[in-house]
Amino acid sequence: MTHKIGQIVIITILSLCLVLFSWLFIHCINLYNSFDVQYSELVSRIVES
Repeated sequence: MTHKIGQIVIITILSLCLVLFSWLFIHCINLYNSFDVQYSELVSRIVES
């Protein structure tokens, strides 16, 4: 019985880690994309001036 509970705990922790990593991954991509857009605007302003 305890072995079953241990498995459930491990699976739960792994699932949470997976969710956390995918959330961080998506968040980093969004940050990178917004930075990329700002960087492009900055470059175009520098080129125009």
